[in-house]
Amino acid sequence: MSEKSELSGLCYDSGEEIHAGDYVYHMGRPGRVVFVIDRDEYSAEFPREAWQRYGHGFMIKDQFGLYKYDEPEEVIQFIRRAM
Repeated sequence: MSEKSELSGLCYDSGEEIHAGDYVYHMGRPGRVVFVIDRDEYSAEFPREAWQRYGHGFMIKDQFGLYKYDEPEEVIQFIRRAM
């Protein structure tokens, strides 16, 4: 595990680290992690310049909108990494 991932501590309940691009189930619906501030990972649709001001956490996008989390919650289940 890298020093940066040890510092961020952002992992799913299953133990996998949270990364931008991950496919997840969020509140029972499919979604995607669009950025992880703690790891400095941002998708093209959600650039660092627009979102780093939140300082910590990650964002999930699903069919109903955007959801910002400071810490992982049980309502989020890891499906797979982006290819």
